[in-house]
Amino acid sequence: MDSSGMKVQTDLQAMASRKDWTWSTALLGFFIAFSTSFQYGYNLSVLNQPMALVKQFLNDSLSAQSSTSASNFTLLTISSTTSLPEASTPTSPPPSSSTSLPAQNSISENTLTILWSLCTAVFVCGGMIGSFVVSWLADRLGRKVCVMLIAGPSVFGGVLSFACVYAASPALLLVGRFITGLSCGAATQLGPMYMLEIVPINLKGAMGVTYQLFVSIGLAMSSILGLSSLLGAKGRWSVLMLMNVVPSVVSLISFPFLPESPRFLLMAKEDKTRAKQALQWLRRNDDVVKEMEEMEEESRSQGRNESFTLVKMFKTRELLIPLVICTVLQLMQQFSGINAIFFYSTGIYLNAGVAVDVVQYANLGTCFVSVAMNFTVIPLMDRLGRRMLLLGPISGMVLTLVVITIALNLQPRYHWLSYLSIVCVISYVVLFSCGLGPIPNMITAEVFTQGPRAKAMSLTGLINWLSNAVVAMCFEIVQAATKEFVFLIFMTIMVASLIFTYFNVPETKNKTFDEIANQFKKHTEENSNNEHETVIV
Repeated sequence: MDSSGMKVQTDLQAMASRKDWTWSTALLGFFIAFSTSFQYGYNLSVLNQPMALVKQFLNDSLSAQSSTSASNFTLLTISSTTSLPEASTPTSPPPSSSTSLPAQNSISENTLTILWSLCTAVFVCGGMIGSFVVSWLADRLGRKVCVMLIAGPSVFGGVLSFACVYAASPALLLVGRFITGLSCGAATQLGPMYMLEIVPINLKGAMGVTYQLFVSIGLAMSSILGLSSLLGAKGRWSVLMLMNVVPSVVSLISFPFLPESPRFLLMAKEDKTRAKQALQWLRRNDDVVKEMEEMEEESRSQGRNESFTLVKMFKTRELLIPLVICTVLQLMQQFSGINAIFFYSTGIYLNAGVAVDVVQYANLGTCFVSVAMNFTVIPLMDRLGRRMLLLGPISGMVLTLVVITIALNLQPRYHWLSYLSIVCVISYVVLFSCGLGPIPNMITAEVFTQGPRAKAMSLTGLINWLSNAVVAMCFEIVQAATKEFVFLIFMTIMVASLIFTYFNVPETKNKTFDEIANQFKKHTEENSNNEHETVIV
């Protein structure tokens, strides 16, 4: 880096001590989060509360179709029988009712389980596709246009899922969930990318946590609306799917009046005028020279018009190392055991004496704990840093998994341990919300410069959705084999995650994108020199 670049970095380091929130930056951040992460969080749990009603719908719809098929078969049999000559003779008995197939009142339990699993599986498949292809669109059309573009499948998927009840068609529900998954998958990558490109370096952490905050709010909102006293009742649960169109409609109305990412405009489109205008609107200040210089320095460092493919990223060591780190962080998030905690939470609350009809409110309270913790972490992320908020909470998660394993196995003998289990559930949600919840997507958006950022986020996003699918498909099988000792598996994973984080994850607090990239480049050059010296010796 030349002397002018060093001067820009020094100026930005000085700027990092100031808080530069403006109403315009906060407003754009809100609309991005509401249109992407809120939608994703809402759809993650929208079917959880009305699960029994959805299963009943699947059962009734397919049973009715089976009965109709059976009736048609009977009519066809009767018609063909009476048309034969021997059937019309006086000695022939009348057609017997025994020729009709018995009407089926329900489908098999295995079929119902498979159909229910498909409702989740098709959503995850859509998410994998959406998260992977969005990089191509984001680099060509821009972040803002893509946010509006993914509103289309979100609305279409929500309407199809809503219409499934009136059409008595489980297929419509599955198609609707798949199309919604396409939108949500793209949203998980667009949101962090767009949000971190509009804030000054000293607010990247706060904005990154805001993304996860809206995921938690989306989870809580779908849980609230899904209560049996609201929309989680027979005849109303399909409206939950239709509510998914609200964030999409809001994005279509609002984003035409909001600015594109200044970094995209300057570094991808080379439109310095529009980039400056967007930055001035975001900062509510005409003096944006320093930030413009920083973006131009980053553009010079990566090379103007340089294309970044996945093949090139795998072959370029200074890009491969952060890609591996970000991929492992995504795996750590999905294999942390947070889904296992939620899976066990209902049983834990029941064993502690919580009434059956109150458990849904207890689970809702767990969601609110997550929301509250995300609010708490927003000011801490840029003070304590990413490493501290990974190492500390992961250590606490390891301890919590040990305690909950002991409590679940001994609580038949000591009932008071059931209350300790509740404390462990809440503690685990708190610890996850502090670190592994918000940081993986944030780190991925931070450690790559403008050119490779979208490609990297798409690849790591695909890994996140794939690991999500693995956990969803395998957890119940593993849990059935290991019972309460399943948490020891997650504890082992978390210990390995702690070691990996300590030795490999860099601190990105108050650093520019270019500075972080140069940090990896310098580390790669040092390792190459050491290897070269070793070979010579």
